[in-house]
Amino acid sequence: MNTLPRHAALTAVLLLSATAVAGFARDHVDLNGPWRFAIDPVACGEQNGWHQPAGSIQNWAEVVVPHCWNVDPRFPFTGTAWYRRTFSLPPGSARRHARLNFGGVFYRAKVWLNGQPVGEHEGGYTPFQFDVTDVIHWSGENLLAVEVDNSWDTTTLPGARIGKLPQEQVYPWFEYGGIVRPVSLVLTDPVHVVVPSDPDPAVGARPKTWHSLETFGRRRCGVRRPAHSASMVGEPAHTPRGD
Repeated sequence: MNTLPRHAALTAVLLLSATAVAGFARDHVDLNGPWRFAIDPVACGEQNGWHQPAGSIQNWAEVVVPHCWNVDPRFPFTGTAWYRRTFSLPPGSARRHARLNFGGVFYRAKVWLNGQPVGEHEGGYTPFQFDVTDVIHWSGENLLAVEVDNSWDTTTLPGARIGKLPQEQVYPWFEYGGIVRPVSLVLTDPVHVVVPSDPDPAVGARPKTWHSLETFGRRRCGVRRPAHSASMVGEPAHTPRGD
C-alpha cells in the first residue's frame, strides 16, 4: 500500500497545528459602516475615474454597508452604481498578506484598490475574495471602490425568462442591488491557511473544500479534503506565489 499520500496529509496537518501554536495571527479589518454611494445610469463611472483616488465624491450620498440601494427611497434604480470608502491599516501590518473579503455583492462587481483593478465577480449569492497584497498601502490611506451592476437578463440568476407574453418573461422576484453582505480585509502572516468556498461542479451541489497552506512569495502546499469524502490527500499546488 502506498502510504505517501497519508504521510503527506499527516505532515501538513502537523504543520498547520504548529503554525497555530506559534501564534501566527489572522487580523480582520472591518470595512462595513459608512461608504459613499452614487448611481451610474449611463455606466460612465469608470470612464470618469470614479475608481481613482482623485475622483470627486462631493455629491455622493452616504450609506451604511451592508446596503441594498433598492430599499432606499432615494434610489429606485436598476443598473450600475458605485461604492467608495477609505481606510487605513492598524500599526504593525506591514509585510503581511492582505485579502479583501466580500460576503456578497448583487449582482456583478468590479473592485479597485488605490486605483488598481483587483478583480471581478458575478453572482449575488456567493462570497469572494481578492489578494491585494501588492496594491495595498501599508501606511497612509487606502481607497476602495466597487462598481455594482444589478441589471438582469436571460443569463443572470435570477433573471428573465423567454416567453411570448410580457408577463411570461419576468420572474416574481425583487432585483435588489448593492454590497448586501459584510466586507472585511484579512491580514495574515506569510504562512496562513486559506479555505475557499468554490463549489465543485463534478459533485453537483456538494462543495469541495480545499485547505491551502500558503507561503507568500513561495509555492503553496494544499491539503485537500473533499466535503463528500472521509479521506484526505496532501499534494503540492501547482500555482506559484511569486519569485
